[in-house]
Amino acid sequence: MFGKPEWFRAKQVGFGIVPVSWQGWAYSGGWSAAAVLPFWLLVMRHQPVEAAVWATLALAGLAYDVRQIRHAMRRPAAVPPPATTQPAADVVRLATGLGLKSPPRRWFRAWH
Repeated sequence: MFGKPEWFRAKQVGFGIVPVSWQGWAYSGGWSAAAVLPFWLLVMRHQPVEAAVWATLALAGLAYDVRQIRHAMRRPAAVPPPATTQPAADVVRLATGLGLKSPPRRWFRAWH
């Protein structure tokens, strides 16, 4: 899926999505050109079977993409967990080192 849910809104009636931003309109135009232009060229070259196969694959790809965008629209946005706050006394104690235990004496034996 290359289209973003922010570019579209769900249709009021029926299945599908409607562009609401210039990116959505550009995306829709790109999909239309990518589906219609090869189909038209294949028809002009008198290759109706290939044109039908192309149209089927293009519509299947479009349906899949619309389904993915609609699914992303329904999915709730990830909400980060609330930050935990410490009381002011804990912050002062951590900043000044007051109230913290001293390291064991054996840590200092290696340095003497």
